[in-house]
Amino acid sequence: MRLLSLVCFATCLPLWALAEGGTADLQRWPIHQDGRAGFMDRTGKVVIPAAYDDVSTFHEGLARVKVGMRETSYGAIAGGKNGYIDATGRLVIPATFDYARNFSDGRAAVKVGKRRFYIDTTGAEVIPGPFQRTTDFKEGLAGVELRKDQWAFIDRDGKIVFHLPPAADNRDPASFSEGYAVVAFKRSKQDRGSWVFDKAGNTVLEIPHVIARDVREGVIAVRDHTKKR
Repeated sequence: MRLLSLVCFATCLPLWALAEGGTADLQRWPIHQDGRAGFMDRTGKVVIPAAYDDVSTFHEGLARVKVGMRETSYGAIAGGKNGYIDATGRLVIPATFDYARNFSDGRAAVKVGKRRFYIDTTGAEVIPGPFQRTTDFKEGLAGVELRKDQWAFIDRDGKIVFHLPPAADNRDPASFSEGYAVVAFKRSKQDRGSWVFDKAGNTVLEIPHVIARDVREGVIAVRDHTKKR
């Protein structure tokens, strides 16, 4: 496996990120009791009763919870609405969303009906979209599908920072890591590989014939299509 080295720069976390806790920080872990979900502390004591159909882990001080799911006539579990609770179990964002993701960089992607948009930790709609698909914010940017197969990266205010080229393969949308996003491309059956973008949208590296992974500790792991290694 060939490793490609990149120069990475240290950045400071924003204060709102430091102020919010995750599952381990808050000492809250999901549990399931009699088909319902809640949270326990590190001793196994139930600290948030199992009153929900589904829960996520805590992210930035909030956990997604789901209520109102029902069993269909053919035995599947469907429906329900998503909201968010704090570490005390208080429902701080009402369960009004048909789909919701965990908070990241102070934003969460949600869906009501067919409309996808982003909310902040108060539940206020801060990036209205509309979007076809959404991803989590990482390092202040998130990938969104504006129209079918037309993707761009937006900042936390919803401003488009840069568009991805038409040849970008967005079946597995990219996210930023250590200041870079690794995006697969396919210009033809033979001409495919990966681009590495910086946060301004500049292509800092093009790697032919490979599947490349996110930047980790300044390097990228790649798999060569032509040599299968």
